[in-house]
Amino acid sequence: MALFGDADSKKLVGLVEKLERRVQTLESEVRTLKDEVQRLRSSAVPVSAFPTFSPPAVPVTLSPPPSTSVPPPGSEAGSLDDRMRADAEVMGFVRDNQKINAIRRVRELTRLPLKEAKDLVERLY
Repeated sequence: MALFGDADSKKLVGLVEKLERRVQTLESEVRTLKDEVQRLRSSAVPVSAFPTFSPPAVPVTLSPPPSTSVPPPGSEAGSLDDRMRADAEVMGFVRDNQKINAIRRVRELTRLPLKEAKDLVERLY
């Protein structure tokens, strides 16, 4: 009698044979891939054959740093609210209940930090 019994031994032998076949298949695939890599390396076009690309010179303009403070209620905030109400794109986002897009547009226009832009948009609702 075998250590694991006859049924267990047969299963184990079957598994080993199956694994050996899989290893042979994988080794064959590796050889095929190595041959393909070698073929591609020998037929590859050298990088120097491609034209070089230089991006056109773009003038750089620096904008002032974004504001980090929010004006107190009743001071400049009223005029900023009015400016945002006058911006058709911001109001379109507010009308369509697209709060994130409205905040993004307010930040583009005013350079306000996220929290302040969010507060401003919420005042527009």
